[in-house]
This record gives sequence, C-alpha cells and structure tokens, in this order.
Amino acid sequence: MPFFEWDTSYSVGVASIDTQHRKLVELINTLFEAMRDRKTAQIIGDLVRQLADYTVYHFSEEERLMEKASYSGLLLHKKEHATFIAKVREVQQKIDQGQANLIGFDLANFLRAWLKDHITGTDRNYGPVMRAAGLT
Repeated sequence: MPFFEWDTSYSVGVASIDTQHRKLVELINTLFEAMRDRKTAQIIGDLVRQLADYTVYHFSEEERLMEKASYSGLLLHKKEHATFIAKVREVQQKIDQGQANLIGFDLANFLRAWLKDHITGTDRNYGPVMRAAGLT
C-alpha cells in the first residue's frame, strides 16, 4: 500500500487539476520511498526539487483556471499556495546547504497532510465554479 493513496474523494471534478493532484501524490510517494530506503541526500534533494518545481507549475495552472472562472476565493488561495511553496523551498534550501540529515519523515507526513487538507478543503470550493464556467 502506498504512503499516500489517491482516491475519488480527492477529485475536484476538473480533469486537468485532478491529473496534476495525482502527480503530486505520486511525487510525495516517491519521496517517502526514497527516505524509507535511505537514499542519498542527492537523490532526496533531487526529489524535493522536482516536487517544488511541479508544485509551482500546478499552482500556477490552478490559479490560471481560477482566474478564468472568476473564482472569488483566488487571493486567499494564492496565499495558501505561497505559504506551501515557502515551506518546500525552505526544505530545499536546507538540503542545498548540506543539511539533508535534518529532513525526516516529518516532511513526507507534512506534505501528505497539507495536500489532503488543501484538496478536500480549499480546492473543493473552486470545483463547482470551474465546472460552471465550462472548465472541466
């Protein structure tokens, strides 16, 4: 069983966003497996960088669609995204400074919990608005 298993309760009803969320889940699982298998700091660092880069891409796509749908919660959503990106970049900076040994399973648990809460909470709110705007 994967560390973070995707299920239909995470769907926001917008295919492109659901696909991107699945990719984030996959990246978190890959990072967890690398940590569990005690991969090198270089591999873990590369995975955190991939996760950070993909997260930035996903958030920009999500925000673009929210803007296109005239979603009223866009500014609050952007703030949540910025907070998350800052946290991931902080971890990335520690790794780049040779402090990968300080990165533990707390990171994987944080990522999983944050993404679950974000999708089932904040993201769930824009789904109906995007679908009403024809952005499925």
